[in-house]
Amino acid sequence: MLQSGREWGSVAQQKRNNGPGRRIPPIYLLGPHNFKADRATPATQTPHPRSPKPMRLRGQHEHSLDAKDRITIPSQLRHAFAEGCTIVASVDPCIEIYPKGVLGDVEDSGLAPLGRMSKDARRMRRRMYGASDETELDSAGRIRVPRNLLDHAGLAGVCTVVGAGEYLEIWNPKAWAAESGEISEGAEALNERAALFEQAATAQAETR
Repeated sequence: MLQSGREWGSVAQQKRNNGPGRRIPPIYLLGPHNFKADRATPATQTPHPRSPKPMRLRGQHEHSLDAKDRITIPSQLRHAFAEGCTIVASVDPCIEIYPKGVLGDVEDSGLAPLGRMSKDARRMRRRMYGASDETELDSAGRIRVPRNLLDHAGLAGVCTVVGAGEYLEIWNPKAWAAESGEISEGAEALNERAALFEQAATAQAETR
């Protein structure tokens, strides 16, 4: 026996649309998928496409600052900065260049554990926002680096551009040589610490 309600209304409407000369299959042959297709999906339920993951920036490159304090972004990486970028003084003696919108998430996660009105939070905001700047690539793929950031990293003339995943780093070549040497010397110990951290994280997840 047919049940009254939305399904019966759907079949009745289909019968009127098909006209008197066409036969409608019994309701039990239509199947659940047919009922779903027969109902209009509200616009608010339209799934949104997932945002693509940010590009991983890799490699080492040498570029020089020009007389106007501009440095060229490597050509193969420029499309990551097509909408603009944020330059910020790193905790290390270098500067970091983030694609537009990426640094905001980093800043939010850094400030989240701190009380909004605490002294540490105020100092962190000054460090983050006072030592950063928004800019865009020019037609030649260059960005201008503010003088305070150049001084922070000791940049002049030839610079080393280093890929760091979600962002680029700009180093004084001598400072980068020293940093790179320390990384190489401690690589094995660093890998061991990373492995221990991963094991601890896995064990904690399994106990939940």
